[in-house]
Amino acid sequence: MTRVLLFAGVLAATACGSTGVSGVGHPPLFTVTVTPDPATATLGTRLQLTATISNSTVTGPIKITWQSSYLTYATVDSTGLVTPNIQGTFVNICATGSSAGFEQSTGCARVNIVAP
Repeated sequence: MTRVLLFAGVLAATACGSTGVSGVGHPPLFTVTVTPDPATATLGTRLQLTATISNSTVTGPIKITWQSSYLTYATVDSTGLVTPNIQGTFVNICATGSSAGFEQSTGCARVNIVAP
């Protein structure tokens, strides 16, 4: 017997480094791109990443929040400033844009952490 599970309500579209969430059959209302990508962060220094909103049809403000995929290796503050902690690995640093209408889009940069 084959069972089919139908999921109605939300469609998540994933592309290299970005995810848009929108209603079924509708493209994301905006995209988030993080630059530079890829990037290199040297221990003892900090790296500034930038989130850019494009293709926006949202009329209100879009709030950006930042997150590191592995806090042991690197942290990121609310402005996209990355602090590397341990060398020798890649970390994904992501920026998620959220609008008042609950639309979201995420862009990420792959950051290589190296010794000075």
